[in-house]
Amino acid sequence: MIFVNLGLGILFISLGFIVTEANAGTLLSGYNTMSKDDQAKFPLKEYLGKFRQFHLYFGISFVAIGTLIGLFWKNDLLYYHMGITPIIAYLYFFITTNHLNKSSSPSSKVQTKIGAAVLIATLIFVIVLFVWSERRSNLQVYEDQISITGPYGLTIPFSEMDSIVLHEKIPVIRIRLHGISTNRVSKGKFKGAGQNRYHLLLDKPYKRAVIIYRSKDIPVIISLDQVQEEELYITLKEKIAAL
Repeated sequence: MIFVNLGLGILFISLGFIVTEANAGTLLSGYNTMSKDDQAKFPLKEYLGKFRQFHLYFGISFVAIGTLIGLFWKNDLLYYHMGITPIIAYLYFFITTNHLNKSSSPSSKVQTKIGAAVLIATLIFVIVLFVWSERRSNLQVYEDQISITGPYGLTIPFSEMDSIVLHEKIPVIRIRLHGISTNRVSKGKFKGAGQNRYHLLLDKPYKRAVIIYRSKDIPVIISLDQVQEEELYITLKEKIAAL
């Protein structure tokens, strides 16, 4: 993940130099939607100077902070850094350069307020998502089904279980389609080799996993801290055999 952090930092630095006065009308968000009159009033040269300075300093700081986190703290903090820090940084830049937009028309000022609101809403959403993803998953076996609560939990009736497998290793997982994947958990829907798809409910590290193949949906792979996988496997085999 440190290399991903480095790549993002280089991208942030590059953004500061990609946008120029010549292409701002196309690439610079906000400016490219202004009317010709508003663009003529806007101090583009001054703004681009601050734009480049911000991206240079932010890119370097982003890499430095991420590297320190990756070397001396838990890797999960690195995920939070990469998800939250850019939003906070761009919100700060947005606020500190807003005074340059004073000569714009009322419609442009409305767009500015909407942009700030979107950044704030995105920041809140990302923080809530991270907090939600830290919730513990719990599995309960009932008379006719199992129920897993927590992030990306689900209920599986025994009647929909085609087969149960206990594996030391899970199938190859290539892409996260919809879910969360950190150094501690992988939960949600993922794509494996070929067209195979799986619903993962994994707490890491794991030694073995129960795979439930279902008649009406994709397989579910379970390895949770509070679950004894071998006991779950035996219980589910007995439940299916009793149907």
